[in-house]
Amino acid sequence: MPQARWGEGSSERLDQLAVELVQLKLQVIVTQGGPATHPVIRAGATMPVVFGYSGDPVEGRVVASFARPGRNFTGVSFLSLELVGKRMELLKEALPGLKRVAIIARPEHPGEQGELRADRVIK
Repeated sequence: MPQARWGEGSSERLDQLAVELVQLKLQVIVTQGGPATHPVIRAGATMPVVFGYSGDPVEGRVVASFARPGRNFTGVSFLSLELVGKRMELLKEALPGLKRVAIIARPEHPGEQGELRADRVIK
């Protein structure tokens, strides 16, 4: 039977929930995003963990590499640094007079640094 938990917007609560879920000795834990994935790492999960991650999971230290993730974590990243340039290209195409773009992000969010660096070099 699935076990669902909600952090109610609290990082501390996510840490508590991760410990609780790890102690339930589930067959698998599924997380969405770094804020939900990192507490499971800290809780010492030994069962398989499948994540969805918006940043770079290698830079965010969730996995060792895409080819060989290591430990018991695997998942998908919704980030493709190769597509950052295409995203800017599409914005310029949609808004031909576009000269200045603002990016709102949480640079402390593990894994987003690569995307922010890539966005800075787009001309």
